[in-house]
This record gives sequence, C-alpha cells and structure tokens, in this order.
Amino acid sequence: MKKNIFFRYIFFFAVFVIMVGKVPKANAQPFTLTSVGEVKPFKLQLFYGTRGKGAFVKYVGQKSVIPLKVEKVNSSVGQRGDRSATYTYTWQEMVNGQVNGTYGVTETGGKISSAYYERKKDGRRFKLTETPVNNTESRKISKVLLHGAIIAFADDPMDEQFSITYANGQLAKLKIPTLDAANVSRMAHIEDYDLDGYDDIAFSLPDAGMGVYRTFSIWLYDPANKRFAKMKEPDYSHSKCAELCDVTVDPDNKLLYTACRGGARWWKNVYRFDNKRQLVWVRSIPADQ
Repeated sequence: MKKNIFFRYIFFFAVFVIMVGKVPKANAQPFTLTSVGEVKPFKLQLFYGTRGKGAFVKYVGQKSVIPLKVEKVNSSVGQRGDRSATYTYTWQEMVNGQVNGTYGVTETGGKISSAYYERKKDGRRFKLTETPVNNTESRKISKVLLHGAIIAFADDPMDEQFSITYANGQLAKLKIPTLDAANVSRMAHIEDYDLDGYDDIAFSLPDAGMGVYRTFSIWLYDPANKRFAKMKEPDYSHSKCAELCDVTVDPDNKLLYTACRGGARWWKNVYRFDNKRQLVWVRSIPADQ
C-alpha cells in the first residue's frame, strides 16, 4: 500500500512539472525592439503577461502606450522545459478601438528570435530585432496593461512593492507577498478568477518548502468602479491547502481549483464564488480521482 502511494505521488509530481512547462510564461519585461533596414529606424518597448495577455507597446519618444489584443498564441516545450520553450505570439494593435496593425513575436528561452509589425493600411511589414539594453537599475520592473490600467511589479521575490496607474492618472501603491529564496522569480497571471467576464490579476511565488507548487495572491477587477481590490481569502478550515496554491479556473462549471501536497498525497480543492463575490469551499478530493 505504501509503495502504491509513493508511486502515485511520483506520477502526479511528474505530471505537475510537465504541465507547468506547457504554460506560457512571461519573462522579464520589457523587450526593446528596433526596426531593421529602415531609412528612419524606430524603436519600441514591448510588454506582455502570461499567454500574451495584458500586452502593450510604447514607442521611444512617445508618451502614450498602445494596447495589444491577443490574436493567437502557440507554444512548444523542449526537453529542458521552460528554458528551451518557444512561444509564438500574434497581437492586434488597437487604436481608438480599431485594429491598426499586427505584431508577431517568437520568444525562445527569454529572448526574441524573430519579430515584425505589419501596418494594416497598406499591408507593409517591418522587421524588428531585439536590442540589448544596458540597464543599470537593480530593480527590474515588469508591466501589463489591463482594463486601461498599467500594473507594474518587481521580478525580485523580495520586493513587495507594486503599483496600478489607472486610466485617469490615479496611482495606487500596494504590496504583495515576498519570498527570501535564491534563483526564483515572481510571476503575474492574468485570468478571470471570479468568472464575471473580466480578467483579474494574480501574483505567484514558489512555496517556501520544496518549491513544487506556487502560492497565489489575487486582485479582482470590479467593472462597476473600474478598480482592482485584493481578493479576500476563503475559510481554509475544511480545505487540504491552507493557502491558494497552483490556482486554476473552470469557466464552464464556474469553479476555482487549488492544488497542493498534503502528507503523501496531492489534493485538489474546489471553490465557488457566492453572490457576494466571496470564495467558498465546496470539497477537497485526491488529485488522482
């Protein structure tokens, strides 16, 4: 019996590692891209989050940013997982609510291997190449654009500061959990966590133990006041996880899942949002069921 439990644990740990490797991850932002072969070269910065969401570009010399809408994302994971993974993104450039052009980027191992911009009005395609930037700042900041707000956060897991600059210029300075550990980084996830039709944002860090799963802090978007607010965590008294770990959502059944290891087993915890937007525990089941 103990041997069966051990092999089940090994199996689900391997599945977890494989599945994590297949999720497109955003690397440290921004990427600086420069036009190739143009009489008047131009340069821009490209920001984006998980699965290409929250993307925008900012042209050097311009104050405003241009939002990008995800059109397509493809990924392939090599034998070394994320380090050799290749992600191909296609975005529509949105200007005044209309498609103005298309950006395409292929990213491998955190580097841009190919990129282009295609202008809609004449179909002209501009080749872009990644330009190394001598960044002397020790604090590396990533950004995403979500519901007209620019969300900025540090990749450093020990940096608790993050900010939200809303469309009207209002700046909110906030704090997120930290982790004192080497060779780890913070990730941002864009997903409709409360399943109300509007994307929210979450930040995750590896757990402080074995580092086999990630713990989440989630900020929900309220379309009524057009602001983000930290999600109140549920009552964990019945759950097998005492925090939000490896969070996923099931839009079809309006459920939110967490997963963690408890004792010698992996568990899946099922939650549902009530009519007050509070997360309520439904059940906990072994991950192999």
